[in-house]
Amino acid sequence: MTSDSTASPALWWRRAPSWLRITAAAIAAFLLFFLLGSLMSGSSAVPGHPVAVNSPTNVAPSTAPTVTLTVTSVADGRTIVTSDGKQVRLSGLTDPAPCWATVATGFLRNAVQGKTVWVSVEAEGTPRVARVQLTDTTDVSVLTISKGFGRVASYAAGRAELTKAETTAKQTAVGLWGDPCRGSDTTPKPTTSSPPPTSEPNDPGEPSTPAKPGEVYYKTCADARRAGAAPLFKGQPGYREGLDRHHTGVACWF
Repeated sequence: MTSDSTASPALWWRRAPSWLRITAAAIAAFLLFFLLGSLMSGSSAVPGHPVAVNSPTNVAPSTAPTVTLTVTSVADGRTIVTSDGKQVRLSGLTDPAPCWATVATGFLRNAVQGKTVWVSVEAEGTPRVARVQLTDTTDVSVLTISKGFGRVASYAAGRAELTKAETTAKQTAVGLWGDPCRGSDTTPKPTTSSPPPTSEPNDPGEPSTPAKPGEVYYKTCADARRAGAAPLFKGQPGYREGLDRHHTGVACWF
């Protein structure tokens, strides 16, 4: 006869008390579920590394470092293309509205195209969302908003530097906060009763020094419009500070 010490495991299990078998089965089930859970979570998260979540722009946040790139082109009033061939959307800006989209694109192109910038990616995607700075540390989003060619996006309402720039732009009625948009997404329809015509507000009169031979010169914004040159961006032929009454770098917008 076989002694209890040499009995098979199956025989021992049958002879074990019920409470001992129930306890052993519960422990085994717990260990099995714990092992399966660890294997499944390990494929999506690694201890010590951040887990991607949805950002306000529906793309995954990035921990990429700041990189130095050159702006090769401008797609619209808040999107640039950099020398690595990727599109970058300026962080904190809402989509340009029809009333000011074209002039916003021209402003951004004049401000950054061909220049070296520091790009700090906040969210990966197409396009990437990033904070962009000029090499003098000027934040391009803040610059755009302060000149009235951008509006703060709702998800960035907590960024004090952006909201402060927008408040100042509103108070001084520059860019989209002045005529003709007056803060609206579309150009307001003219009223039926208009005040008597006055001299053009952008007309500074003759320049203090005469234009050089062959130099493009517009006495008034009306002249620039008749020539099909308006709006005039800083650095372009015909632009001069006398026509840029708000000193935003864009003259004769309206």
